[in-house]
Amino acid sequence: MTPTLVFLPGSLCDSRVWQAVYLSLRADYPCIDWNYPRDDSIAAMATRVLEAVSGPLLPVGLSMGGIVALEMWRQAPHRLDGLALFGTNPGPDTPERRQARAGQMELAGRDGIERLARERLAPAYLAPGAAGREPFTSTVAAMAVSAGVEVFADQSDALAGRADSWPILPGIDVPVLVAYGSADRVCPPDGHLRMAGLLQRGSGVALERAGHLAPLEQAAESAQALRNWLASLH
Repeated sequence: MTPTLVFLPGSLCDSRVWQAVYLSLRADYPCIDWNYPRDDSIAAMATRVLEAVSGPLLPVGLSMGGIVALEMWRQAPHRLDGLALFGTNPGPDTPERRQARAGQMELAGRDGIERLARERLAPAYLAPGAAGREPFTSTVAAMAVSAGVEVFADQSDALAGRADSWPILPGIDVPVLVAYGSADRVCPPDGHLRMAGLLQRGSGVALERAGHLAPLEQAAESAQALRNWLASLH
């Protein structure tokens, strides 16, 4: 049975971050472009996907979506035929990241989440030079506004309480695509290379001229990397 690709967005993102990649692949593979209901733990997010989609799965996760994909493996490895992780940090949260998110929450509450997205998130998420390209910045802002401050708070709690997935990587025995933007400053390339090296069947792919949101910034290249990897599974 062909597995269903489930495209999992990152925090303060929705299906728009994967839209072009999803549209490129849906004619050839069963696909679901997932949007998160409100959950305040990674475990709950993973459980909800596993319960909502029947049969074998192949989660395709970006950032927090990759963390959800790893949790899906932790909960139900027999359901997963592979994992595709884009811009993913498998480690636990850090005090520095919690402090940074607290500052972001304060700014969002004071000045609005759109300002946070435009002034803080987009410049950090996008490759240098890309933040000035209005379509990308506007999409980042629009997704954040659609999510809202309460969802941001839930997702911040989920990220703060996430499990450390570094120890489980060597035990993952299905193929795993580890794709990363060459200019990702949130989850830098060296972490992805380390992750690919720990996996039994890991494949690392660098996406040039992309930052943390490679499926948005370099959609065609992201789709091709995923398509090449999927073809190698047969």
